[in-house]
Amino acid sequence: IAVTIAQPSALDLTLASNVNANCNFGAKVAVTAAGGTANYVYAFVQNGAVPLAGDYTNSASAVLDPTVNTQWDVYVKDARGCIDQIDVTIATDALPTINSSVGLYCYSGGPVPITITGTYVGTPTYSIGNGYFASPNFVLNAPGNYTFYIKDGNGCIVSSPYPLRQELLLQASLTQDLTCAGAATITLLATQGTNVYGGFEVDFNNSGVYVPAVSPYTASVAGTYTFRVQDSQNCQAVSVPVVVSPTTSPTATATQNNVTCVGGNDGSIIITAANGITPYQYSKDNGVTFQASNVFTGLTAGTYNIVVKDTKACTSVAFTVTITQPTALAATAVLTQSLTCGTGNATQPA
Repeated sequence: IAVTIAQPSALDLTLASNVNANCNFGAKVAVTAAGGTANYVYAFVQNGAVPLAGDYTNSASAVLDPTVNTQWDVYVKDARGCIDQIDVTIATDALPTINSSVGLYCYSGGPVPITITGTYVGTPTYSIGNGYFASPNFVLNAPGNYTFYIKDGNGCIVSSPYPLRQELLLQASLTQDLTCAGAATITLLATQGTNVYGGFEVDFNNSGVYVPAVSPYTASVAGTYTFRVQDSQNCQAVSVPVVVSPTTSPTATATQNNVTCVGGNDGSIIITAANGITPYQYSKDNGVTFQASNVFTGLTAGTYNIVVKDTKACTSVAFTVTITQPTALAATAVLTQSLTCGTGNATQPA
């Protein structure tokens, strides 16, 4: 009698799927067994470990933790105790990232368009704190501290603060105009923005060339000065141009009224000024003292040195005015008839 001894087909275990781990779940590994003798049990153990009886279950899939090990051994055992094994390497999807400097914006008023960018797995959605949307484009209507979010296809979320700062401002104030006594002074004040500023720069007469400047700035030449400054976010502010006016010396003429009597003090000088910058001040002693009135009265005969000074301390060319007086009044007497001795000493004409 011929007896045929049969054997089952070889037990074969293959990898059906290997889904990367993410922020919410471990790696999902599924296998498929074939051949051998059904039913099958499965064991998922770390690389090199020998599965114990308790490691086997009826599940052909498992969620594996890549933080424990990225190398795993998967076993299948059939109803006759035959075993097959495969090696499985698991990985983790990268967490989403967000560009922390996404479109850092230099606010200058009005709505600000923003596009959130970053890296992600799957199909992302975006938010600025008011729900998630498919579009990465948003509009910020006012300065403030915002938070941007990206949610990836695994549901993992990354966030980044986004400060939309108040507009950087630069004020340039002419605190002292150019005078004949000294240079002009311009005070600079930067405000808002990041409140961390670089150095000031100045352009003279709209040349387009800026050079370093300090506050207070000293301007020794008349012209137009424009200043700029940057903050730590590289936002830039430009001042309103400051005009330093030139100095012009005044000119002066005078009319006089002479003394009417010898030794009198009713002389006067009236000064007429032009050019320069009003109001003027007037001097009759060559600039030693000045007065606001252009009329000098109560003058005695003599020579006076006239100078006019304008509001920029510029002075006119000095000139002299001489107040005169008439010659002294003189009288003489002539004897036309002598007195004689008359009877009774009567009065006689001389």
